[in-house]
Amino acid sequence: TTQLTRVAIVQLVELFHGYIPNVNKDELCIAISGTPETIEHFLALMADYKIVEVARTGSTAVSRASEQNLDLFVAMQKDAQKEEVAPDDVCRVGTVVKIKQIAKLPSNNLRITVTGVYRAKAEEIYEEDGCLFANVSELKAVHGDPVLEEAYFRTAQDVMREIRSNEMRISRESASALDTIEDPDAYIGNALMLLHIREEMKQKILETTGVVERLKLFERCLNDELEIAKLEKKISATVRKNIDKNQKEYFLREQ
Repeated sequence: TTQLTRVAIVQLVELFHGYIPNVNKDELCIAISGTPETIEHFLALMADYKIVEVARTGSTAVSRASEQNLDLFVAMQKDAQKEEVAPDDVCRVGTVVKIKQIAKLPSNNLRITVTGVYRAKAEEIYEEDGCLFANVSELKAVHGDPVLEEAYFRTAQDVMREIRSNEMRISRESASALDTIEDPDAYIGNALMLLHIREEMKQKILETTGVVERLKLFERCLNDELEIAKLEKKISATVRKNIDKNQKEYFLREQ
């Protein structure tokens, strides 16, 4: 970029209340926040210049964590429809993970494979250089009466097995891996990934530290899922029966 070009770009960035966190000989790194319409407007005005890459905050954070071998704090966004995410828009309890693999999809989205390290609570979430950072502390499980824990755990395992017998979308490999987990706290976390439970309820279970209380919430979700799975199986059987009946009647008419 020439000096004149840089001046024009800097003025445009200031007009959109952005900033330039990094500069080198040939490139400028620009950070802009705003609504999707604002971002699109800015990009349209920048069309005369060579844009090397456009990345959202999440993509930037993932790339930086991968390059510097940092852990990621993964937490639910309170409003999934909100494009411009501030620290207050993120739930304080989440999971610290390590990145195993990053794959860029044809749609320019990223598919990220991670390994969970521990459940954590963000004591502070702040924004810096276009990324959200968090100071976190581990959220450890609080064990209670071991007999009561074991009773709830066995009940949850039984209901989960019944769900698997009705739920065809749970793979045999996932079910086998789940059966090897003996810790109730870890079992809940892994089982929740396989179930279609509302995100708000998953978050509530994640935030609960008492193992017995977590098992109670988990069992309540399992019972709801079991009823839904049975109903889906019944509906599927009825639909299949009607299809077979219609096909048979059509075949007879063709005769």
